[in-house]
Amino acid sequence: MLNHKTLAVGAVAIVAFSVTGVVLASTASTTVPELRAGEGQGAISGFDISTVHYELNRFDPSKIDAVTFMLDSNPPAGATIRIKVGSATATWYSCEAAAKVASCQTLSPPAQIDLANELRVIVAQ
Repeated sequence: MLNHKTLAVGAVAIVAFSVTGVVLASTASTTVPELRAGEGQGAISGFDISTVHYELNRFDPSKIDAVTFMLDSNPPAGATIRIKVGSATATWYSCEAAAKVASCQTLSPPAQIDLANELRVIVAQ
């Protein structure tokens, strides 16, 4: 004859096997991609800019069509180069570099010569 202890142990065993089956079934279908993480530090070095040339618009010399300049070393491949031609302006212009020579079109919107009180250059990887 079965007593209450035997029934309780049997019920606990059945529940334990059921839970184990559910847990194993759910973890067997989960895939976690391999990820990378890390921490490090490195110096941020700037560029020396020289030989700056402003190309004025030939029909309206109060506008700047382009700015070219030399960098002291080649920017990294795929680097982003942008300039701003005045402290009171909000427009950043994109540039392209061929080796150490950067060329920036300042046409949209046109850079104004009367607002050109500084040349700000950003080069970033």
